[in-house]
Amino acid sequence: MAEQQEPALPRHPPGFPVPAHLADWLGPLDWVDDSGPYLEGDLICPCGAWWFEFLYPGKTHKVEGWPEPVYPCEVQVPGQPGEYNYVFGVDAVCVACRRQVGVIDSKNSGRCWLGTKPNPRALDRSGSVPWKCSACGSLPHRGRIHYRLLEQEDFLEEFDGVCGIERWGDGFHWIGFTVIQCYACGHRVKNWTGHECD
Repeated sequence: MAEQQEPALPRHPPGFPVPAHLADWLGPLDWVDDSGPYLEGDLICPCGAWWFEFLYPGKTHKVEGWPEPVYPCEVQVPGQPGEYNYVFGVDAVCVACRRQVGVIDSKNSGRCWLGTKPNPRALDRSGSVPWKCSACGSLPHRGRIHYRLLEQEDFLEEFDGVCGIERWGDGFHWIGFTVIQCYACGHRVKNWTGHECD
């Protein structure tokens, strides 16, 4: 008789506000109540691996006073006249199993897209390239994600009739990377990139 395997434990307690698209990809979260609910956790593939190639639109800019030579930024894509035709996204591709997840998508995820029809993904519109370590040029990195939510009461009031508390984690108004770290040389980049969803 075959041995029965124990069911895998969920990564997050029931009712914990986790963005649905990252529910299987975020490790245990730290809850920091800093001017509203602020959560952060390590990006971990469902296969258990911690190292990823991070894909971004390919455009960068210098941030005055910040230590890295350049950081990822929005890119303009074709669109309708008068429409805001700038997009931003970050996908993570697991180096062990090659599974991929969209971590940031300026056209689909966050507070401003709750209750709307899905749009073409930002990276599908812009194209994408892998981020290279500024110190050694390697691709694999690990990353720590943070996101900021509305207070629970404010969320329920704003999205009354659109969705319930089960979507609280999807109503973030900021998501980004607290830090990324290169697999090859250990170089760390704090506040690598993020997106405001207001």
